[in-house]
Amino acid sequence: MLLGSKLHQEAGGNEEAFLKDVVSDLDRCFSVVENHEAKGASGNQGAAPLCHLCNNKSPRFGTQPIVFSFSKIEEATNKFSKENLVAEGGFGFVYKGVLSDGQLVAVKQHKLASRQGDREFKAEVEVLSSAQHRNLVTLIGYCTEGGRRILVYEFVCNGSLNKHLSRKNPKPLDWPSRQNIALGAARGLRYLHEECRIGCIVHRDVRPNNILVTHDFTALVGDFGLARWQARGDTAEQTRVIGTIGYVAPEYAETGQITEKADVYSFGLVLLEIITGRPAFDSYQQPGQQHLPDWVSFSFSSLLLRLCLITFTDCQATPFLAARAAHELLDERIDESSVDEYELINMVTAASLCIQKDPSKRPKMTQVCSSLAVTL
Repeated sequence: MLLGSKLHQEAGGNEEAFLKDVVSDLDRCFSVVENHEAKGASGNQGAAPLCHLCNNKSPRFGTQPIVFSFSKIEEATNKFSKENLVAEGGFGFVYKGVLSDGQLVAVKQHKLASRQGDREFKAEVEVLSSAQHRNLVTLIGYCTEGGRRILVYEFVCNGSLNKHLSRKNPKPLDWPSRQNIALGAARGLRYLHEECRIGCIVHRDVRPNNILVTHDFTALVGDFGLARWQARGDTAEQTRVIGTIGYVAPEYAETGQITEKADVYSFGLVLLEIITGRPAFDSYQQPGQQHLPDWVSFSFSSLLLRLCLITFTDCQATPFLAARAAHELLDERIDESSVDEYELINMVTAASLCIQKDPSKRPKMTQVCSSLAVTL
């Protein structure tokens, strides 16, 4: 079920009743977390510095989101000053702020009087109150005073992956940073799909804009407004197709049926973007090459995948051939001397497997993490 939609229907669309349900339902969500260990097998251990350069602490896991008054939000953002405006989109606005204890925060102010905004607000609060991991953005609190829909997150200091991959960025990411970001984002998705105690959570909008990074180039998956929760063992459920062009899995686009394998497909596109530095969809490319997998031609991808999947011990030439092929895909802005060829081959292989048209053939995120983490 889509998080938040059921309560909104039960409230008859009434805004005041809906917002009361948001608050009361949080106690139920958080009790699930309290009754289980908040830190799973992925190394969820306490509040380490979010970024060693900024020395900004992450909020401690296992604490209930704070209910902020609107006056506290105004104080933190200097009354939503233009100087603190970080981003603006169809959802609303994001401001940088500082809480009274010195904690840097990102304040997401949803637009008012929006049914879609209601659903996205509720979904994001429920997911981030129930799922806590070092590679997910942490929700500190929220405000519903006066019908407002405001979310307060930890501030992730170095912007989005999309910003760093942009051709306009004068300082392109080096290979070690790209490898670190890919592995961190994969671990965040693995937690959502396989390790979260309340069940599988499908993000539905995995893309570079929704992967934030620190100055240490640690990745945190964010923006859970479109998230969908699936109980263990649930099969694909049909729903209205929502997502971003270029990242939507083909079976989801065609049938409206959503499973976690749609996220795996989207993550495969993200890996290709990390490798090539090209966007998942580029309308300026000639027809037939606008979608990134099409640019990486089918024949070349098939050859590359065959090369990568051959066991190295079976043929001494395989590592050389695979590395040569993988380097043809590499973002030309990267200093090739910094590239670990084994990591590159593993990432290209993982991307190729993730974007397979048949969802049953796509790997689980556990397998993707294992592939990305393997070193010689």
